[in-house]
Amino acid sequence: MLHPSHELEPPANPARFTTFGENTLDLPGNRRSLTEAYGVTYAPNAQMSLTGTVESGTVQDDVNGDFERFALSFGGVYARDENLSMRARIEYRDETGDGLARDRETWALTAGYSNQVARDWRLLANVDALVSDSAESNFRDGEYVRASLGYAYRPIDNERFNMLLGLTHLRDLPGEDQVAANGSTNAPYQISDVFTVAANYDLNEHFTLGGKIGYRSSQVATRGTDDFVGTEALLTALRVDWHVANVWDVMAEGRALFDPENDTTETGAVVGVYRQMNQNLSVGVAYEWGAVSDDMTDIDYDGQGVLLNIVGKF
Repeated sequence: MLHPSHELEPPANPARFTTFGENTLDLPGNRRSLTEAYGVTYAPNAQMSLTGTVESGTVQDDVNGDFERFALSFGGVYARDENLSMRARIEYRDETGDGLARDRETWALTAGYSNQVARDWRLLANVDALVSDSAESNFRDGEYVRASLGYAYRPIDNERFNMLLGLTHLRDLPGEDQVAANGSTNAPYQISDVFTVAANYDLNEHFTLGGKIGYRSSQVATRGTDDFVGTEALLTALRVDWHVANVWDVMAEGRALFDPENDTTETGAVVGVYRQMNQNLSVGVAYEWGAVSDDMTDIDYDGQGVLLNIVGKF
């Protein structure tokens, strides 16, 4: 969607221009590509930077046909200090290929905002959006918007307790050949609003107790139709983390998802063992039962089996 190679970070030296160029060659699989990207970054001061990028190239697709790609993007980031930061990036992409099936125009946007509004409270906001227009048929158009607003309570004087209030709006209307938010090409259309409350409390230096309560109101339709049906769901989850030794952790979580319309309850659980590789990276193996995700926008979730989980923090 957005060019992944260039992170926007305020430079140390104020008021400067920098340029970059990149050639990308992708050979494996059915979609081989050769693209070129050029850009310029302007930093008027140490807190702000602006970046513009142009990309062009050819994608060879043995399945659906070759196409030419041209893209323009513009983004910026502002970080006054560790208490206030914001970012935004917008991209326009035009693709033209063999036949109308490969002709497509796409707009993409990503933005984020973080502000410590009070001593122990932080306001968080994020938006990711994509609108894709196919020249062949409306059934191949795609629309995706995920907007989230969070209010985090992180006491400075007592780090044992943390809480996050979250509100998420998801509009996931993929085309017939596009991947939905959960990674599936068969997932239905979904328009959802989700409210969650999550909290953690350190019982002592070895045990942490966590919980989550969520409510989802959705409109769902089979892909390619406009026959939307309203659904609701309530989620409860309880988690225990055990810091066994210096670098080893064990976790267990139980989940229950209640459907008030059908008066049914689904349950699930996950148990895992993690090893801390360093201060910023943990690697774990877990096993999951049931079909209940802690992400309430994943309405067709089926996560049973063994999981390999890598957790990074900064």
